[in-house]
Amino acid sequence: MRVSGTEGRGANLREEPSTSGPVLKTLPDGAELTVVGPDQEIDGRDWRNVRDAEDATGWMAAEVLAPLDSSEPPPASTAPPTQATSPGSAAPCRPGQIKGNATTGLFYRPDHPDYEVIRERVRCFETEPQARASGFQPAP
Repeated sequence: MRVSGTEGRGANLREEPSTSGPVLKTLPDGAELTVVGPDQEIDGRDWRNVRDAEDATGWMAAEVLAPLDSSEPPPASTAPPTQATSPGSAAPCRPGQIKGNATTGLFYRPDHPDYEVIRERVRCFETEPQARASGFQPAP
């Protein structure tokens, strides 16, 4: 399997098969994975038990995985997702982007009251489907 369809945003490898499971790491489009166990369906989402090239084992949402023999070519760029690196850093996303909090697994639309305060472990998305494909859920 390989990470696919995140438009360069990458996908979260999680400790547990759930969007609330702790994020072990974020893997870029094109990262190759080996399925190591049976799939699980949690809250209407299929999760694959996978291992990456560095032997990290965890769970990834099935919708961001494609077979290696897929006719779709791997992406040209495997740049890591945008992330803030320090607590006092400026807002990491461009205006209008959706912010995903990698600690909680929630995403925030620009009109959400907590949008401006989210600055650590942020993933930026152009659309809600991209956020959901990476395993994020809408913030309440």
